[in-house]
Amino acid sequence: MRKLLIAHSQEYFTQWLASALQEQFEVHTCHTGPDALDKLNTVKPDFIIIYLSLPLMCGLDVVREAEHKPLTMVAITDILTPDIMQEIINAGFDAVFHMPCSMKSILSELNAIIENKFPSL
Repeated sequence: MRKLLIAHSQEYFTQWLASALQEQFEVHTCHTGPDALDKLNTVKPDFIIIYLSLPLMCGLDVVREAEHKPLTMVAITDILTPDIMQEIINAGFDAVFHMPCSMKSILSELNAIIENKFPSL
């Protein structure tokens, strides 16, 4: 089974996504930047959904410093300027969600990404 890491500061959000995607992935969660970096390098997920404003270390820095680069990376942010968008592109993210957006749209877009990147799931 493919591995998914969800890194977000809000526990309710990680739990909601984990429950929605647990049939498709072995799901791992965390809530701080250092924990996300540790899990990227130990769990070696195929897919990461990461909030860019994680406590203690931003999501962009986590991805830049990680030894392991997942096959698919999705950013979540509440601040999206042209400079941040360029950093997201440069870091190799496949998609970005600009909050606020509905949980339904997030799940719909994630399922489209999963079908495209992981057709055997």
